[in-house]
Amino acid sequence: MSTKANAETERFDDVSNVLLLSSSMSNSESEACARLLDDPAGAHALFCTFVESPADRLRRSGIDPGAFETTTVVDVESVTRSAAADGVAGDGSTFPDGEARYHVEPVDDPTDLRELGTTLGRFLAPVSGDGRPLFCFHSLTDVLQYTGVETAFYFLQVLTDQVDRAGRLAHYHLDADACDRETVATLEGLFDVVIDLRDSDPSVQDAEG
Repeated sequence: MSTKANAETERFDDVSNVLLLSSSMSNSESEACARLLDDPAGAHALFCTFVESPADRLRRSGIDPGAFETTTVVDVESVTRSAAADGVAGDGSTFPDGEARYHVEPVDDPTDLRELGTTLGRFLAPVSGDGRPLFCFHSLTDVLQYTGVETAFYFLQVLTDQVDRAGRLAHYHLDADACDRETVATLEGLFDVVIDLRDSDPSVQDAEG
């Protein structure tokens, strides 16, 4: 059963799966993402991105991919972009200047959640040694757009279970303004914690008020 929490005050030591509900007008989404990735125990980082390029997703997350032992970005649908356009050289593991390292793993079809799940599963396997693995999924809004609620629900059932068994702290972005309340309520039950960024975002409150 999910609980409500605040991104600024909550500790996530015993939490595996966190849902971030944002608004299309939100200024808080990137800040919350960066906070969840700023874990002193985090040693490995995994990202899943639709639409945004790997470089853009890493930039918006506010983290230095080189700060982790390994950083992997599963890149859905954006494989038509050249590696050079993404600032990635060779096998997708380094910037041309060699500063920050990350590996890009492409997934060709955004409607094929079986392929996406299999790909993510390879990188969600438990990691030996010290340090907590971290995972950012951006975004569930795109999954719903490509597949619908029922398919997305079963996909997330398996994915959140994998995350839990791997001992990983994962957070998932969802634009609540793009979904009806029933869809949001259906998905909320899959997560340990739900953070509604609209509750604390002045830009959203001003727009609604």
